[in-house]
Amino acid sequence: MTKDFYDVVYQYSLTAKGRRKKLAAFLLRSPNEAALMTIENMAEAVGATAGMVSRAVRHMGFDGFTDMQRLMRKGLLKTLSPSARLYKTPHAPSCMEALEQDQQNLTAISTLNSEAQFYAAAKLLAEAPAVHVFGLRSSYALAYFLALTLDQVRGDVHLLEITAGKIVDQIKRFKPGHAVVLFSFPRYLPESLYIAEEAHRFGCTVLGVSDSVSSPLSLQSDMKLVAPYVGVSFFNSLAAPFALVSALVTQTVNALGEAGRTELDLFLDIQGRWTKMIDDVEALRLGKRL
Repeated sequence: MTKDFYDVVYQYSLTAKGRRKKLAAFLLRSPNEAALMTIENMAEAVGATAGMVSRAVRHMGFDGFTDMQRLMRKGLLKTLSPSARLYKTPHAPSCMEALEQDQQNLTAISTLNSEAQFYAAAKLLAEAPAVHVFGLRSSYALAYFLALTLDQVRGDVHLLEITAGKIVDQIKRFKPGHAVVLFSFPRYLPESLYIAEEAHRFGCTVLGVSDSVSSPLSLQSDMKLVAPYVGVSFFNSLAAPFALVSALVTQTVNALGEAGRTELDLFLDIQGRWTKMIDDVEALRLGKRL
């Protein structure tokens, strides 16, 4: 079949009921685990029978359980662990090959995202009463960069943190109309999907940034932006995602207009005084040593 695995299952989940809906949710949340299960194991995991799983899989549009797992395992190729990918690399890539791949990824951004999508996303980030940003592992760097730069041009920007043990307290601050920006790239993690669900429950608008319009996060997002994530080495490349975030912030500043410039002037003014204070303290310490 030509459709993407995630898209097929997600579309099915919209109308499925009971155990069938639970099966679809399990496939979307834990595709790596499901790809290696027997039909009996999967049935046990969702509290159903093997026969029900078999029928549900066919109702989704797959030729059968084996066909579904074939597509799932094909998708696993881009979610391999770094060590597994290293062993599968036929030769050690050169720095020029890495740069060439990054250039291809950067070029693809403008073809994968329309100008209208950027305008809509920037309008959301400029006009929402508050913006909450989340990403894990390598995506954390993207989330941090967006929150850092966005906070310089508007107020009420919050970086969601799991490591601080405050994620529940932070989700509790979600309000209708807030923007929730989520980053998710292979290997896809379930935490972003959970936060997307909570955001919708609170009436927030979810902007998903991922590597595909049919990634698990993209399918659960109100708005989506796509950045290629492919690298030639054992790790994936963040060059294109960072470029996308930079472009998004630039467009958001344009959408904020005078309010954004005023906020940035205030930030730079405070930063200047802070830097002077640090320099004065360091000069005093140096003077005492001399």
